[in-house]
Amino acid sequence: MSTASSDLWSDAEALSIGKYTTRNPVARWLIRRFLDTVCRFVAEAAPKQALEVGCGGGFVLQHLRQALPWLTLDGLDLDQKALEHARRLNPGVRLFQGDLSGLGIRPGAYDLVLCLEVLEHLRDPERALLELRRIMRRSCLLSVPREPFFQLASLLRGKHLKSLGNHPGHLQRWSGKSFVNFCRHHLAVERVAYPFPWTLVLTSR
Repeated sequence: MSTASSDLWSDAEALSIGKYTTRNPVARWLIRRFLDTVCRFVAEAAPKQALEVGCGGGFVLQHLRQALPWLTLDGLDLDQKALEHARRLNPGVRLFQGDLSGLGIRPGAYDLVLCLEVLEHLRDPERALLELRRIMRRSCLLSVPREPFFQLASLLRGKHLKSLGNHPGHLQRWSGKSFVNFCRHHLAVERVAYPFPWTLVLTSR
């Protein structure tokens, strides 16, 4: 997948470091609920080795390391500054800069591939999904904002008012049902959860 960086895993908005460090108690509760659901789905998939594509600042990796210490984790992102932050949070975790095809990751290299809060930023999310399927051995865990609830939540928080709550970095918009159907085109859907305001889908081959 060698396309422009804006069509891949990393732009400044996609890193969303702020949402993981916010002091807003409601936002913190929502993020914690999302991360707990991610951990539950990962535990059910029972991988030995997992890769997070678009790991950003490393917050999900950190949460997974603490919750599932037996799991070997790698991370991948295009943004060097984000990876520097991820390294500080996750000493000893292998972190790679680049895109999937550029690193030459072999087919079926990882039991589980995670791609969270990434696909909505891409011009061609189906192409990305095919690449994720290529490198996964058994499972892939995906998440995107659940619309229109994500947009409404942004409006209630006073965010992105000029675009009526639409995140300027989101090129794709899915309802819960439409995202599940999108995943089903190329993968088998095993589990679905809706930790507000996201859709989380665990898939397999």
